[in-house]
Amino acid sequence: EAEIEAEERRAAHTEARDVEAALRTPLSEADRLVQRLETEIRTLTKLLANDGEGRWPALVDQITVRKGYESALGAAFGDDLDAALDLAAPVHWLNPGSSEFDPTLPEGVTSLASLVEAPSELQRRLKQIGLVDAEQGERLRASLKTGQILVSTEGAVWRWDGYVASAGAPTPAARRLAERNRLGDLEAEADEARRNLARLKADMDDASSHVRIAAESENASVITLRETRKKLEMLRERLAIVEKRDRDRMTRRSALVEASERLTTSLAEAQSQLDEAERASRDLPDLEEKDAALMHSRARVQSLRVALADATAAFQSLQRES
Repeated sequence: EAEIEAEERRAAHTEARDVEAALRTPLSEADRLVQRLETEIRTLTKLLANDGEGRWPALVDQITVRKGYESALGAAFGDDLDAALDLAAPVHWLNPGSSEFDPTLPEGVTSLASLVEAPSELQRRLKQIGLVDAEQGERLRASLKTGQILVSTEGAVWRWDGYVASAGAPTPAARRLAERNRLGDLEAEADEARRNLARLKADMDDASSHVRIAAESENASVITLRETRKKLEMLRERLAIVEKRDRDRMTRRSALVEASERLTTSLAEAQSQLDEAERASRDLPDLEEKDAALMHSRARVQSLRVALADATAAFQSLQRES
């Protein structure tokens, strides 16, 4: 069980490291993307910044135009967008208000006012600027009323007073508007990139935490396995001792059983001999009379021996004297 648990935790640790490693590349790419976007944003911000203090902000920096229509707006206004709204500026815009007598654009022509977010000072002029393609501009220019202008997305201009300009290089105002739109896109893209980077960092933090926990769990399981193996070796040693003791006891038991069998046989033989001796003892005559007669005979023999010794001595004495 300890080995299985250690293997499972080792596999979990490896899997956690793989997840962490898989997150490194997208995290690095996301970080580089954020840095690149922020660098580009800083560059564009510097380009779009006002030149020094004490200058009046240009109107172009207060206008928001839909992407793709920057050249049309720049061609329609030209350098007029560099003027300020501050009345103290040498060149500035006033609010002309509105008039019910202003002409309407030709039918089917879209006004730039619907495509541009600008201060109220520009609304009257924007309503008199229509967005068309090249074919429409050539066809509708003769129907323009006083003050009206037609522009294309490419920057071509048809003005009411007969002024016509072909689409060419974008004006500084158009470039500035495009850069501002680009800046807005970059900021939105950077926000999304930062959110993605934060999400990947959170995932990486979680993955790193999982790796740390998995590593600690694996180390704990390895320690447990090592201790379990040590305990197993101790138990095996104890088992070997017990088995040896058991074999010794079995050997002694076999010897004792064998000795017991021999003793049992000897006991049976002794018992048989005892029984036979007892039977033989019961068949013997009474020995008390025999013992008394024996004692009497022994006394008589002793007396005769004394008499023989006396007679022998007398005989020898007589023999010497003879």
